[in-house]
Amino acid sequence: MRTEEELWSSIQDFTDSGVYEEPPIVKEKLVTPPVKEEEAWSEVEQTVMKRFEQIGFGKEEKPMDIQGEMSIFKNVIFETFKEKFGVKDRNVDVKKKSKEYVDSQKKAIRRKKKESKKKFKDLIRTCASNNSVEEERQNWHKLVRLHNKLRLQEIEVQRRDKQAGNNTEFDRNPFEFVKNNVTRGQKSCITPQCSMDEATKFFEERYDDPQRTDHIDYPWFISRTKEPETSLDSSPPTEKEIEDYLKSRRNKSSPGPDGIPFVLYKMCPLIRQELVKLVGKCWRLCQIPQRNY
Repeated sequence: MRTEEELWSSIQDFTDSGVYEEPPIVKEKLVTPPVKEEEAWSEVEQTVMKRFEQIGFGKEEKPMDIQGEMSIFKNVIFETFKEKFGVKDRNVDVKKKSKEYVDSQKKAIRRKKKESKKKFKDLIRTCASNNSVEEERQNWHKLVRLHNKLRLQEIEVQRRDKQAGNNTEFDRNPFEFVKNNVTRGQKSCITPQCSMDEATKFFEERYDDPQRTDHIDYPWFISRTKEPETSLDSSPPTEKEIEDYLKSRRNKSSPGPDGIPFVLYKMCPLIRQELVKLVGKCWRLCQIPQRNY
């Protein structure tokens, strides 16, 4: 783990360089304290704000483009919470948990089905009452339905895992993926019998629209739309609007590509205010940071 001096030295170099590369998608998500532990939230929030102040984040005398500000904003938050509470893999844990849960439930139901079947045979052998036999039969059918339901869940987990693997393979090499999965077993493409110029001329003449730029009058059979009565509100989102949106999100919602969950902005009002400032700056400058923010 990097020391405090090494961490802020790297951030300071990053700030002074003026070069902001697009970060990769974070494959980890932050571990946050329980919502009830307000002291822990307050302590880590004060640490984040102190580090913002140390590097001069958000100060007018140290101008910075919105891409750089957003990058530093996310990096400081992520590194601070990572040092305090740690991180966990967002993909492996969910996959492992889902498979282990389904396997354990299937094993428990198999055991109950075996016990129910044995009990059912014992009731018939001892000539038990019809009510007892029928009750045990219904219990057996209930376990069978539950077993089938879990089997469908297992198939869905396998389908999701396969889909995730396909997505990863496609992102790594789309052409190789198509070659191995889409065109497998198909005949190879036939070599065109015409030149490139002949093909270009053919498609230009076939799909050319000489009237494309001509003015078209409003059709008489379509009623004209009315002028808007209320002007569009183009003012930046307020803190109240952003706060209301955050409240509508679940605390355990999956974080975005940056690995920072919604609950962090819910529990840290000072950090939320800095986020509101960044959103307002994006709005005023008409600039949208690159993805992963």
